[in-house]
Amino acid sequence: MTWKNDLMIIIKRNHLDLGTFTLEELYRVSIITLSRRYPKNNTIKASIQSNLQKLRDDNYLIFLNRGVYKVNNSSNDEFIHFVSNYHK
Repeated sequence: MTWKNDLMIIIKRNHLDLGTFTLEELYRVSIITLSRRYPKNNTIKASIQSNLQKLRDDNYLIFLNRGVYKVNNSSNDEFIHFVSNYHK
């Protein structure tokens, strides 16, 4: 497994692939898991951020705003549209 794969799994497992999520939300659900997986890494947050950029470059993520992301797929777009219409 790679950092990118680990982050993708964490995003899906925690349903962050539905709608948008913040960097803080991702930290909250991933730091303990990644710290255990990579015990010699003393820069977990920096590693998360750099791998989010790689996931953006791979077109898996879209950066919407500073610290706000969404998974780039049509199902997620449909979910976001449904939720926004539901709350009108």
